[in-house]
Amino acid sequence: MMRVAQMIDNLEWGGAQKMLVQLSGKLSERGIQVTLVSLYPPDGSPFRQQILDAGLRVETFAGAGLFDLARLSRLEGWLRAEKFDLLQTYLTYANILGALAGRLAGIPVVASLRSAGLDPQHYHPLRYNLESWLLRHAAERVLVNGYSIAEAHRPRLGGTPINVIPNAISLPGRLTAQERAQVRQEWMGTDSLHRPVLISVGRLVAPKGYSDLIQAFETVTHSFPQACLWIVGGGDLLPDLQAQVHSLGLEEHVRLTGPRQDVPRLLAAADVYVNASHWEGMSVAILEALAAGLPVIATRVGDAGRIITPLTGRLVPPQHPDLLAEAMLELLRQPQRWDEMGAAGRELVGREYNLEKWTDCFVDLYRGLANGGHRAVVPGGLQ
Repeated sequence: MMRVAQMIDNLEWGGAQKMLVQLSGKLSERGIQVTLVSLYPPDGSPFRQQILDAGLRVETFAGAGLFDLARLSRLEGWLRAEKFDLLQTYLTYANILGALAGRLAGIPVVASLRSAGLDPQHYHPLRYNLESWLLRHAAERVLVNGYSIAEAHRPRLGGTPINVIPNAISLPGRLTAQERAQVRQEWMGTDSLHRPVLISVGRLVAPKGYSDLIQAFETVTHSFPQACLWIVGGGDLLPDLQAQVHSLGLEEHVRLTGPRQDVPRLLAAADVYVNASHWEGMSVAILEALAAGLPVIATRVGDAGRIITPLTGRLVPPQHPDLLAEAMLELLRQPQRWDEMGAAGRELVGREYNLEKWTDCFVDLYRGLANGGHRAVVPGGLQ
């Protein structure tokens, strides 16, 4: 039986964490023994029940900062003793510590990169350069979830092979008319059935462009005074966005819901999805919106251009609230097209971004490396 460790900085709410837990469950179904490794205690993780349901083992290696040599030594010894066939790492701290510990333990390491841009709030030149050096010299391979990410990071990776495995999701069930009405009434009151609802999901951080979205939506309300915008997610920008909503007089129109565990339910109750990101990789949120049967308006960043077409939505340049508002107005004026566009998006996800096809790519990658294919081309590779 193949034994794989999946290491990540933490098991808090995030796209990387969501994909890691989902992948680990699917790999377990294929007979691969998976152990999750978190560098911070997973207490209170939103994925706790999902991890329990999948029967996944979780190990924690907390430490006093990135350069805690005692933690590195413990991790290296544990990896060596467990005799894993492969270690996959996610996010910066795990990429650094995992590449070091895996190399010392003699275990092939697949590192992961999930963004085409650098977040100034979290960028640190020492960490970035150390991660780059280790990706070049200690990782057998770098896995990315979008072609735009591969191109963005190719210069920093030297000769380390890159594999592109786009994100995938399962198609959710549809709400009944009564269930949909109930969700809308929870957030908008009894007149909700007659109000168009736009929705956006993600962490409330600057690269997601929520300030642009709120500014654009204020323009939309001039023509559609009954329109409502749901922004689903938590993050450091919540107070700033609340202040912006207040300053624009949008309290009756914009709902900042905070983090939610029922995102599929909210998506299924909305009409149009909007993504205003300044940069992105392969957006899980966009895939989830398409899977929910929503037309999608997105900024032309990352791999959005590969999944959003005139049949499924609209693309606009990033950081142009005026053009974002025009796209929202265009779709709000054509409600008769929402079902048609939503069906096309749902069909696309089911055909190209389904979990079984996605899991096949990982299994092929892991088997190729475990069988001695270090730094060799394996299925899904991009050289």
